[in-house]
Amino acid sequence: MKKSAWKIVWIVGVYAILVSVLYLVVLYKVKWEDRDLNTYLYFYNCSNNLCTTTTKPNKYYSSVVCKDKVCPYISSMNDNLLVLTTEDKDYVFDYINNKKIHEEYTRYKFTDNKYLIATDAEGKQGIISSVGEVVVPFKYESILNYKDGFVSYISNSRVGIDNDEDNTHIEPKYENVVLLTPNAYAYLNNSVYHIISYDNETPINDNEYDYIYAYNNTILVFRNKQLDILDDSFNSQLLMKISTLYDYKIEKDREGLNIHVEGSLLHFDIFNGNGYNHYVYDTKNNKIYET
Repeated sequence: MKKSAWKIVWIVGVYAILVSVLYLVVLYKVKWEDRDLNTYLYFYNCSNNLCTTTTKPNKYYSSVVCKDKVCPYISSMNDNLLVLTTEDKDYVFDYINNKKIHEEYTRYKFTDNKYLIATDAEGKQGIISSVGEVVVPFKYESILNYKDGFVSYISNSRVGIDNDEDNTHIEPKYENVVLLTPNAYAYLNNSVYHIISYDNETPINDNEYDYIYAYNNTILVFRNKQLDILDDSFNSQLLMKISTLYDYKIEKDREGLNIHVEGSLLHFDIFNGNGYNHYVYDTKNNKIYET
């Protein structure tokens, strides 16, 4: 009887050990071997704006893996396409459809429309479309913008304009240039902007502006610490101009405008002394909202 009892105890003990080992193996596979140790950057909606976080939110659009736990940041965006910047290179990511669009070039930056300034492996810049078509050859050292076939570029610290389609070539001679319409552009001289026609480079009006930003057929102008919105004929779209505390001649102040586009809506912020007022301009219906 004693031998039988010890045999039963021994068998039970062996089975207990086997069960314990099996439990530990399963626990390891569930908790560690199959565990995702990656860090992710999540894209989600916060107050009708695109936000990012490394903590998984309840609802989010999509996510990207952060290499060595270092996440990319959004350096440029247009609608649902983002330029995500890492230390080594950029890539274009569709955060709605959760897929990479472009990663052939080293750096990308959206122009004021859906085109991209791209930098090749030799450091030359050109213009590509959102589907990757080369629109302007990679021959420039630094491109500022592309619009209506015109390229504004920097050479020897001055800005020039090219349009190979209509053979327009304005030598680099300006401090800065803003491409406005197919017929006119703005140039910076002595810290103020002037609007001028491509045709014989004649002035459009006698106004001087502290800062100008153009998106498609909408032009934001700052003058005498007031913001106005002009159409492509340079007529005011605002019944009352928006008062500002800054003239926006300084880059740091301009960054605070946080200008970005979502579809036909142009967003920007105006500092009121205590915080920012957020404005949305509907470019289709010529209406402005303060939110």
